[in-house]
Amino acid sequence: MEYNFLTSSSMVLYAKYIQVEFHWHLSCQFSITLDLYLQIKQVVASLVTESLQCNSPDWCLKHACPVCSYNVKFPLAIVAKLLDVFGDGLGGGYDIGCQFQTTLDNSSLGPLTRSLCHMCLVGAFHGHAHRQLCQLFSLTTYIKGLGIKDLETCE
Repeated sequence: MEYNFLTSSSMVLYAKYIQVEFHWHLSCQFSITLDLYLQIKQVVASLVTESLQCNSPDWCLKHACPVCSYNVKFPLAIVAKLLDVFGDGLGGGYDIGCQFQTTLDNSSLGPLTRSLCHMCLVGAFHGHAHRQLCQLFSLTTYIKGLGIKDLETCE
């Protein structure tokens, strides 16, 4: 069996640094023990995964919390309520506003958001990470009538 030891010179230097006499056999024993520990840890983790059936293809789907993992569920409901209360000409800032606009267009709210001229905007801080086309249509800097709002206040 082959072990990955530190070079003897670095171990000797470390031993001198911490003012302990260096013993080669202790270094070998430690390396063997560490390798054994890591192997046991890997075997135990695979046994636990197998016994809990975490390795099945549907495990994540069966054991995930839909509310925690489905990021677009609540924003759709929020937009529906805002459109109901405030009506047309409404815009909302979202870190991924350009993607959310596509989600809105493809959802059952799509016709309503288009008829009420709803705009999904990207805040000034996050906007510069987006593509140029996204910036032109969604970045707060280029939206007429928005003023100096950067849409990052609530964050």
